[in-house]
Amino acid sequence: MLPIISIIGGENRSRREIINELKAELEAMGYKVLLFQKGPFIRKLLIKEGSFVLEGDFEAKDALGFLEEMSFRIPSDVYVTDEDISPSFKIALIEKERDLELMTSKKVIAAISNLDLKLEIPVFKLKELKKLVKFLNDEFLGKLTRKEVKLAVNEKEIPINPFVRRVIKNVIMGLVSTLKGVEEIKTIQILIKD
Repeated sequence: MLPIISIIGGENRSRREIINELKAELEAMGYKVLLFQKGPFIRKLLIKEGSFVLEGDFEAKDALGFLEEMSFRIPSDVYVTDEDISPSFKIALIEKERDLELMTSKKVIAAISNLDLKLEIPVFKLKELKKLVKFLNDEFLGKLTRKEVKLAVNEKEIPINPFVRRVIKNVIMGLVSTLKGVEEIKTIQILIKD
């Protein structure tokens, strides 16, 4: 599963502001983040070094296919979007009482709202996006990415941040893929003794 965070509900402008703030907070934690934003006639995948543009009318399922294709070209730790893409970690933006309908029809893991809400899922105020990012990291993203690379020194597992995890994975995969006899890489184990 691609680690996709979808912000659903609320006004377009509010969702765009939130996904840009989430991107900044996730990057501060060491994640490489790609944004996928929808517009009236265009879809843009915004990347730190540039942007990719899809023109035309795209459905959410097309967006997921595009993100899956891009994940091979431009590896990222997490994708953040204002598209309602499945499967994804959905966060409901509840600006008005009518937005509460999202809670019954979607698989929502958290909500963002300045309303005084009592829900069965965590609710974060607009000014608490750092807490939301910590929640996402602890409960979802960290668990997904920790499965990719594990580092143990003297048989003790060492926690590593997403940047170090990505560097280790890319360097080792790059080196091993050039060796004769290596075709498809599913797992790699390295043991170094001094």
